Amino acid sequence: MNLRQLLREQASGIVEDWFQAIVATYPPETARFLKQRKDRFANPVGATLSKEITNIYRGLLEEGVDAADLDRFLDRIVRIRAVQDYSADAAVGFIFDLKKVVRRRLGDKLADGALAAELREFEDLVDRLALKAFAIYASCREQLHMLKVNEMRNLYARVLERSGVFVPVPEQAEPDGA
Repeated sequence: MNLRQLLREQASGIVEDWFQAIVATYPPETARFLKQRKDRFANPVGATLSKEITNIYRGLLEEGVDAADLDRFLDRIVRIRAVQDYSADAAVGFIFDLKKVVRRRLGDKLADGALAAELREFEDLVDRLALKAFAIYASCREQLHMLKVNEMRNLYARVLERSGVFVPVPEQAEPDGA
């Protein structure tokens, strides 16, 4: 039996353990709430995490999966974590948890080393996914910072305008014949 077959057989347990590892990165009260992930309206973060890690896991196991699909699944999770109070490593570190979960779940089957090459290949895929996650995180954080800068600039301009220190000059039409 090859690694992909083992990973497919253990899919539900691996995905559940991975979800639990991700939820464990949240404060205890939040973690309890996220575990109730049945309703995407009452618990959109928990539902999104559950759905998208399942999609990512399936995508890693399928050959010929469109990289854009994996990026889209990953983007939905990383965007959530980018707006939360996480450092970059904590925000994207959940990807590496998948490797730990797989090794823990398949420990006895991996012990003899027969699947070592396939495991390295799978872990390389996970590592590349982590790099994509970091790029997505950096882009999201940059967008957030630009929104904050623009908000502060607009707020400051309104304060100056209201105080009379700054009066916007209306745009004038160019004179004819110029």
